[in-house]
Amino acid sequence: MEDPIMLPDLSKRTHEEWEEEKQQMIKEQEKYIELCSRWVQEEFEHIDQRTEEWKQIAKEKLNMKQETIRVKQNKEPLLNDLAEIEITVKDVQQEILLANSQYNEIEAQIHEKTEQSRKYDQDIAAEKTRIEEIGKKIKAKYQYIKSTTQLFERLFNCRLTSNAEQTKYRLFLNNDSGTNEVIVKFQLENSNQDNLPHFLLLDITCSPQMDPEFFKNIQDVFHKSQDSQGLLTFLHSNYISLEPKGKI
Repeated sequence: MEDPIMLPDLSKRTHEEWEEEKQQMIKEQEKYIELCSRWVQEEFEHIDQRTEEWKQIAKEKLNMKQETIRVKQNKEPLLNDLAEIEITVKDVQQEILLANSQYNEIEAQIHEKTEQSRKYDQDIAAEKTRIEEIGKKIKAKYQYIKSTTQLFERLFNCRLTSNAEQTKYRLFLNNDSGTNEVIVKFQLENSNQDNLPHFLLLDITCSPQMDPEFFKNIQDVFHKSQDSQGLLTFLHSNYISLEPKGKI
């Protein structure tokens, strides 16, 4: 069995003790009232703050509602604009495809023209080389004709002029075996390319006492000589002197 609670004996308290306890209780009540007042004040402030927040939320909701209405009002024009933009995009895509096709075609044409130009350059270079070769041949022929003409002018002591007549010249060749007469028959032909008479050898005859084999050598030299110096060297190496007598 539990022990009974022992309560204080209040009858033995003095007036001073009661007064002290009373003051203590008053202080505790005042403290409690102050705490309650502070709590109430904080709650009111919190309510005011929440009220402002609710007002702001309500305002935002109103704005959102108005914005929703405005968006709904503008939705149809925007959709129309979007449809037009989609059509424009398709048109632009078609134009881009067409431009790419034209670009590829132009690029192919440029490549073809470049190849043609390269071929033309090669053809021009080849033609230039061919013309240069022709020029060299013409120049060589000119020098040959010029040297041949100068040679016979010296051999026959004459001035060769361009004419179509057949001409005979007598030439005396002296060597150890005596004097041999050589008669050269030739014709000069006009040339429009180099303005020089072309020497056309027609016939060569000699005196009866000339050695036939040696005469044949002279004929070969006259027919085959490619330059005047070679012919003169041959004649001077086989004959002591040349006595050109001029035209017959």
